[in-house]
Amino acid sequence: MRHISLLIAAVVAFTIAGKAQSECQKTYLGFGTGLESPTGMIGITLESAIGKQFAVAAAVGLSGWGPRYTGGFRYYLKECYRGFAFGIDWSRSAGISEIDLEMEVEGGQTETVTLGYLPQDNIQLSAYKFWPIKQRTRFHLQAGYSVNLSSGHYNVLSEHRLSPFSKDVMKITIPGGLMLSAGFSFGL
Repeated sequence: MRHISLLIAAVVAFTIAGKAQSECQKTYLGFGTGLESPTGMIGITLESAIGKQFAVAAAVGLSGWGPRYTGGFRYYLKECYRGFAFGIDWSRSAGISEIDLEMEVEGGQTETVTLGYLPQDNIQLSAYKFWPIKQRTRFHLQAGYSVNLSSGHYNVLSEHRLSPFSKDVMKITIPGGLMLSAGFSFGL
């Protein structure tokens, strides 16, 4: 909860500080979804201009690795926050303290295994394309790559030992990798 409050406070502060910078200055509230998206599988976004072509952004959502909190910056190639943009974000997937999954264990049997997903920090580098829809609404697509910065990813909490196949499956589910997402945002 503290992460959410800090992200929202930062965006609001930049919004107030940037009010007089240009006629194009906008604050957008939106929602997004995607693979390795800043919002996770689904969530909300808040973006505010801090210059003619720069914006600060925050997102909160639900990922497969627990709640996700993201903060970052966008650089737009054109003024007025449309067209192509590049972004850098830091995201934190909070983890899941205990989750029961049917998994293959050593010996080849399938058992109910209890795992603990540890918090994961990522740096996300991406490119965006924003299309205006009416005067104050826009749609975007995002593509990029998310680099996992965390050393530990999960713990096996039950008395099981995962099979090599289950370990490979877990490597795929850890936050990080190819990013593809979409979203809508509405000018405030």
